[in-house]
Amino acid sequence: MEALLVLEAAGLSPKDFAKQERLGAQESASALSEGNIDAFFWSGGLPTGAIVELAATLARKGDRIQLVPLPPQSTPVQVFQRRFPGVSAPGVIPKEVYGTRNDTPTLSFWNFFICPASLPEEAAYALTKATFENLEALRQAVPAARNTTLENAVRFVGGAIPYHEGALRYFREAGALK
Repeated sequence: MEALLVLEAAGLSPKDFAKQERLGAQESASALSEGNIDAFFWSGGLPTGAIVELAATLARKGDRIQLVPLPPQSTPVQVFQRRFPGVSAPGVIPKEVYGTRNDTPTLSFWNFFICPASLPEEAAYALTKATFENLEALRQAVPAARNTTLENAVRFVGGAIPYHEGALRYFREAGALK
């Protein structure tokens, strides 16, 4: 879905391409490496293992991965920031992550826990508390979680995305909200 939204924001549609397939990251990376597809769209935390493997495979073949830049002033980034305030922002993929020649400007997305409004307050509170009281373990398991902080978690309270009352309760107790 995200790929289609980015294409739409760039003024493109699936009809603009000869062929499209829905593949996971590993399948996409393999298909590109084998020459079965020309390109693929992927959104995930940095680094994504399948993309790291693809970059290494291409390097062994004397080739290099090429990322498509999305500068902050580009239409897709501007459209996403207007349509989804608090969800997306300009970002950068450092060249060291995938061995590219340069840092690549991109569209980045915050990670969210999504739950139904009917989730009991105590469950949302416990999930939020367990997450934020175990950040080091989370960061060791998921490098992309390095920006998961209480400050970042509450930066969009009152914005377009409603926060569960159980999460808000934890954020107040932790001193991140008044």
